[in-house]
Amino acid sequence: MLFLNWFHVSFDEQTVYLNVNPPGGKEWKVQFHWKNVIRVCFKSEDLWMSDEIYIFISKRPESYVIPTEADGGPEFWG
Repeated sequence: MLFLNWFHVSFDEQTVYLNVNPPGGKEWKVQFHWKNVIRVCFKSEDLWMSDEIYIFISKRPESYVIPTEADGGPEFWG
């Protein structure tokens, strides 16, 4: 799995937490509330790339992209 070691997603009943530390990149963390989610899109990739979940929230013009192969990605999509 490509993202298992550096992209972590977790959630509870109210909040989604992203903790990302890409190799050679800068670490970032963010959280957002489920109540602010306005759209969810799914992008299917080929066999060699992770599918992606795009989360759009009302407080931000850009989406967050969560790889389905992230640590916690399958649980998040489920």
